Amino acid sequence: MDWMEKQGYIWDFRQQRIMIEDGEWLELRHEPEGSGLRRICVSEDTLLPPAQQTEVNVRIARRAPQSLAFTGLLENNEVQGMSHVYNARSLILAKFSGIKVQLLNSKKQSDCTEGY
Repeated sequence: MDWMEKQGYIWDFRQQRIMIEDGEWLELRHEPEGSGLRRICVSEDTLLPPAQQTEVNVRIARRAPQSLAFTGLLENNEVQGMSHVYNARSLILAKFSGIKVQLLNSKKQSDCTEGY
């Protein structure tokens, strides 16, 4: 609250709104917990050469048929279940398919026993 006051913001808890510095009120909305998270899946088999970054086709998994697409941010991190593979920080557009992200295979040499 102290930080908000220093920024010139006013929070009206009863009306569920915040006044920003230009005097405009922004209505707050409640969203179900976890609704801002989406699962990103590789949409086709892709070879990730060692020590290279590769553009990969992905899709967004829908929680329900009526799920709405929204713009989001994929933070850079190691890809779950794939040692030595990292995704680049990417803006994910408000759609469910036709999305491309960059993956980095940080292994220095090919390993035929480990498939990606």
